[in-house]
Amino acid sequence: MQRDVDVDLPRGIIRACLLLVALVALVVLLVGWGVGSSHVRSVVLGWPEMVPLTALGFLISAVAIGLFSHAHRREVVLPRSYRPALFSMAGGLIMLAGIDLMDHLLGWGMNLDWLGLDPVRITGESHFYNPMAPTTAGGFIATGVTLALSELKSPRLVINMGNLVVMLIGALGMSGYLFGGAPMLPYSPMAVHTALSFIFVATALSGAQPHSWLERLVESTDESGMVIQRMFLLAVAGPILTGGLLMSGRWMGWYSPETAMGLFCVLLVFLGCSLVAITEGQLRSNRA
Repeated sequence: MQRDVDVDLPRGIIRACLLLVALVALVVLLVGWGVGSSHVRSVVLGWPEMVPLTALGFLISAVAIGLFSHAHRREVVLPRSYRPALFSMAGGLIMLAGIDLMDHLLGWGMNLDWLGLDPVRITGESHFYNPMAPTTAGGFIATGVTLALSELKSPRLVINMGNLVVMLIGALGMSGYLFGGAPMLPYSPMAVHTALSFIFVATALSGAQPHSWLERLVESTDESGMVIQRMFLLAVAGPILTGGLLMSGRWMGWYSPETAMGLFCVLLVFLGCSLVAITEGQLRSNRA
């Protein structure tokens, strides 16, 4: 049994992710730092803020991935000159993030994070120091390298590993906001919209690849495709929802951390077995 599917859905997902990334970056630059809105810079007062260099990096990423997608998904016919532009943007991401990272590690005092703006005047604080997190710089370097390797038609495994690194950086940044706790490594905390933007960037970069996993996942219409789609939803939503609910109970003092870990494992096994049983029943009814 097959289902009808919108063939433009993968393209729509890519465009939506890139539009959200570009929109957030523009709002942070123009309203957060141009007008001086602290809510836009940090979402919630007291949370880490997205610095101007981070917003600029996401703008470059969105434009570069959109250009790559248009060229390789044959949405429009682009001149050959698009390749130097694409490599320039990928190299710019790597260079800006690398220089900023080395600046903070070696104490060069270049202060690229604010792109020449005066954070003390904008924030009204006598001393302001909230640089780009090293993990954010690593995310931009991974994005630029993956984009360049994709254009060079490197092995798919290498490209997928680069996408996973970008996705992992965004997911680790979000984990602190979802589940709390101190970071595993002593690094500057990542802004919440920075973490979400990396997740959208990784999704768009993965989907922009020719014959990508996102395209195959969305456009699968046979029985095996249905199984894969449900397994994917469980793999993404199951641990997040289960972990969030268990951490809420832990914060309320209902049980110890050891009990929460045990419940987490038991609930994941229960969700997996339930999905297998539901999928088996659906496949059986389709064959009848």
